[in-house]
This record gives sequence, structure tokens and C-alpha cells, in this order.
Amino acid sequence: MKKLGSAIIGYGSIGPIHAEAISNLPQVQLKAVVDLNKEARERANNKYHCQVYEQYDQVLQDSEIQVIHICTPHYLHVPMAIQAIQAGKHVLIEKPVAINLKELADIKQILKLYPNTYAGVIFQNRYNETSIKAKKMIENKEIGEILGIKGILTWYRSEDYYKKSDWRGKWETEGGGVLINQAIHTLDLMQWLGGKIKAIKGSVDIRSLQNIIEVEDTAEATLYFESKYRGIFYATNSYTENSSIELAVHGSQGNITLRDRQLILTKEGQSTIIAKDRGIQKGKPYWGSSHQKQIDDFYQCIIQKKDYSISIEEAGIAIEMIQGIYQSDRTERPYKMQYL
Repeated sequence: MKKLGSAIIGYGSIGPIHAEAISNLPQVQLKAVVDLNKEARERANNKYHCQVYEQYDQVLQDSEIQVIHICTPHYLHVPMAIQAIQAGKHVLIEKPVAINLKELADIKQILKLYPNTYAGVIFQNRYNETSIKAKKMIENKEIGEILGIKGILTWYRSEDYYKKSDWRGKWETEGGGVLINQAIHTLDLMQWLGGKIKAIKGSVDIRSLQNIIEVEDTAEATLYFESKYRGIFYATNSYTENSSIELAVHGSQGNITLRDRQLILTKEGQSTIIAKDRGIQKGKPYWGSSHQKQIDDFYQCIIQKKDYSISIEEAGIAIEMIQGIYQSDRTERPYKMQYL
């Protein structure tokens, strides 16, 4: 079988993680990398001996490239994805899939015109061994009925972090702050594990980076699930380190907690480690180790012509949750989820 050709758009922080994952897949070949930065292009060429380009349009015209990985700043995700889809390419987009609901609707509309196109979004933490085990335990009612769920993220982002990238910290280009950049993974896991959400009420604020960023560095929300239970959520970039995310599910017959790359079951006061995330971590520790698994799955779905689970629609749920928190903050009222 002829290998699928792929190209990566954006070779900054996350692009090299995609490149390494592609290089480990026997049925895929990295054909090209696009980046405005000459040094980034040289690094990609030296390591993978692929074509390198400064302009995105050049890879869209290459018939040997079937899949485009979009690893650019947030505001470019949807415009570039739409161009790629219209050029007949499959696309795998780093989160967030979009920076607002209009963009989300735009890409969904385009995909209706290209029904054979695969379009996926990176939410690598769904592929963690701990996440998969937690999902099965909930589905099998190993902790009984869900009574509540909580997600807590306390990380640190410095002034320099925003000043080094001129697109960060701005509504127009980043689309938000801690919600859309860091905590989006936690929100996605909360709805993936907890089920459909009917409403969300929350607030956002800038606690430590006033006069540095336009967007929030702190957010909190209450999630109202259709199954009558509640979720609580808190996220901040104003802590002093990137501490472990905690995601816990309270059940009628026990609790499960995802923390420190472990899944912990607590019953009758006794705690047991049920699963651990294994694998070599690439990039920053808090990215986890499951980009390889997700990228492999995406290509296998293309090859085997199977449905891909983290579609634009599925990834869009977290975008609506985020937009719901922003709207709730403005109106001081709960936002009713629509699941566009």
C-alpha cells in the first residue's frame, strides 16, 4: 500500500510532537513542514529530510500530500482547515478547533460539502490509559451512579510567556485565555466522562496579569448535567507552578480520581491505584504522552475508512462550554447548551 503523505503547518512548540508521531507510523510519510521561521524549517529538514516551505499554499497544491496537520496559532486553525478541506485534504487540527461559535459553524458547514473528508481535533488526554479506564468504570457503573464531578487546574504562565508570542493573550487571535488554551482539555474530559450538559454558569477574571493580557487567567463554573447531577470547575494560570490536574468523579458506590498520571479508586475509605499512564513523555510534561496514540488512530481511521471519534462536532462541545462560560460571565445567568 502506498504511504499517506502528510504535511505539518506550524513547527513551533507542538509541531515537532506531531512530526515524531508521524515518523513512527509505517503507513505514513512526512512530506513537508511549513513555518514562517527559517530556523524552524531548518530543524524540520535536518531531522526528517522533508520539504520545507514558508507559505501554506504550496502544500495544498501537492498531490502527494493527503493529510494536513494544523499546529498554528488559534486564529489560523479554521481558515487553514477550510482551505485544506477545499483542496481535497484530510485535516488534523490542534486544539482548539475554533475560537468562537461562528468559526465552529463555518467549518461544520464546509464539511457538509465534503462528506468523505476526515477532520479530527487533538484531545490527546482522551487516549491516556487512565482516562480510558475511567470511562469504562463509569459505563460499567463500578462506582454506582454519578453524583458529581469536579475538575481543577492550577498552572503558571508568566508575563514572558505572553510577550514571546504576539498572538497570545488577545481575544482576536487566541480567542480566550486559560479556558481555551490550557483548561480546554479538562472541560472536554468532564463532559466526555460525565455526559451531556444542559447548562453552565461561570465567571472569568484576570488575577495576576493585569495590563499584560486582555483575556482571562482565572475561571470557574458550575456544570448542570442532564442526569441531574452537578460538576464544579476551576482553572487558573496564576499559581506558582504547573501542578497536576485533578479530575474526580463522585459515585454512589465510590469515587475515582485522575491525578499525577494515575487513576485512583476510593471505596469505604480505602484508596487503590487502578491504572497508570505509561509511555515516553514528549514536549512539556503537562501535555501527557498520548499524541502518538491519537495520531495513529486518526490515520488508521482514514486507512480503514472508519468513523473518527473526535470529530469537529465532538470537539466543538468544549468550545461551546467555553463560550457559555464567557456569556454567563457577561449576563450573570446560566448559559443553556445547544450542542451546535
